[in-house]
Amino acid sequence: MTNQLLDTLIAACLENGVTNVCIGAGSRSTALLQALEKYNVNIHPFFDERAVGFLALGITKRTNNPVMVITTSGSAVSNLYPAITEAVYSHHNLIICTADRPTRLRGTSSNQTINQEQVFNNVLAEIQLPEDINNKNEFFNSLAQALQKQHHEGGVIHINCPLEDPVT
Repeated sequence: MTNQLLDTLIAACLENGVTNVCIGAGSRSTALLQALEKYNVNIHPFFDERAVGFLALGITKRTNNPVMVITTSGSAVSNLYPAITEAVYSHHNLIICTADRPTRLRGTSSNQTINQEQVFNNVLAEIQLPEDINNKNEFFNSLAQALQKQHHEGGVIHINCPLEDPVT
């Protein structure tokens, strides 16, 4: 995966109205955070993913703009579920970007590994960031469709991002 893919992902979300990003960061999400550096966006870091999810929900309720949430992998992802559930049923726009283990590390008892694909119920779209750059067109078509649907219906998009851990 290249940084260009993550840059394009971030740019697409910002072009669709994201001006606030709430972060429950960990080492695996570093590449996503680095992709944010070049953009003028309000970043709200917090140490607890449950609080980050509700902070994002509060911001989208106040601004009526989609809010991006970035978390690391594992239990951090499942801690977002209560806020996502509320956003789904109240039709508020969240874009959840979860860092994940690369496919080759899934099911290996690696630290903080859970199945993050299709982890949330009732979201508008579950999209998997491709690990192979050759699959980028299909991903960005799916993302564009999901963002359009979110604009019309309101709700939550989950983008799962398998990333290497830059700290290992």
